[in-house]
Amino acid sequence: MRRGFDTEYFVKYATGELSEPHRQALRDLARGDGVGVANGLVIYELKKLGYRGVLNMEDADWLVGIIGDVCEVDRTLSNSFLDEAARLSHGNDLSMADAMMLATALRRDADELYTTDHDLRAYEGPVEVVLV
Repeated sequence: MRRGFDTEYFVKYATGELSEPHRQALRDLARGDGVGVANGLVIYELKKLGYRGVLNMEDADWLVGIIGDVCEVDRTLSNSFLDEAARLSHGNDLSMADAMMLATALRRDADELYTTDHDLRAYEGPVEVVLV
């Protein structure tokens, strides 16, 4: 199983706002059961939330470490990736960040994308959107 994650998944994980089954998705990866995928923007957003005081900076750094341990972090912003993200944004009326998370999940062959973003429900394709 390949699981993609957006930023808010990790925020809710740290703040204890996820249901137990949704928390288990990350724990499974830590046990070596499956592969996680995340866009490098998740790291940027978590660090930004730490600097703003939305998250404790220690929590932000802890989450970044977890992402590095259990996820393939995609930091590639090639023309083809940006075109795919723009197409997904346009076709599904997604924000830039949501489209980039979805494009990453697609590029990394994720089976699921864990997100809090309800606008991703518009997407129909090979990645199952899991609302948390």
